[in-house]
Amino acid sequence: MRSGKIIIIFSLLATLLLQAASCTEKDAAPPVISLLSPQSGDTLMSGEKSAAVLELRDNSELLQYTVIMRIKNDPIAGNVMEPYLAGKGVAIFGQELRDTFWFDIPKERAAGVYLIQASAIDLAANPSNEIEIEVSLRNPIDMESPVIQVSSLNDSGSNVYAPNAGIQIEGTAIDNRELGAMRLEIFKANGERVSLLDMSLSGVSNAFATSIAAPAEAGHYNLLLTVADNVNNLTSRTYALQVQ
Repeated sequence: MRSGKIIIIFSLLATLLLQAASCTEKDAAPPVISLLSPQSGDTLMSGEKSAAVLELRDNSELLQYTVIMRIKNDPIAGNVMEPYLAGKGVAIFGQELRDTFWFDIPKERAAGVYLIQASAIDLAANPSNEIEIEVSLRNPIDMESPVIQVSSLNDSGSNVYAPNAGIQIEGTAIDNRELGAMRLEIFKANGERVSLLDMSLSGVSNAFATSIAAPAEAGHYNLLLTVADNVNNLTSRTYALQVQ
């Protein structure tokens, strides 16, 4: 009789384990997340509260979503941005819902291109699709970009240099409020960056004189000169280079 009870108990345990395994197998479908707002290309403002409006669906049970806002590239102007502006996992329940994630953008936050990323998981730990859009951030304290005047480079046609020769960069940067920095980059024709030089600027008018080495290999290149003010409003100029 005792052995019969043991067999029954083991049968019940096996049935429960099979049911649990069956449930796990049934919930292999990932949740789906959609970002309704903002849309790619939208402009947000520093110093304002912004909202990410999301729709989420799952075949069984949702668990959490995460929203992150971060700058796309390092700002040129210096100490104006930590890597993440907002990042939070929000607990959620049910199979379908629309939710709004609110975040404050500090008023000193620099202008630039930012990424908003969103994803979710369900109760069975299935990850959702990942959303990533680009938005522009403007700073209402200063929305005017600097002006660049360059005297040492030819605007039309190539600027020709020997391999490793010094390329002189001379000119003036002007801003309505306060300059921040200048960046020099040299790119191959395929877009690969081969040189980078950053320098600080200050005041509303800053004469600059510096140099960057021409590439060692002969060929056609582009020199990108970018000036940022202290909230990272940018102005760029591109110059054709020929190394021979």
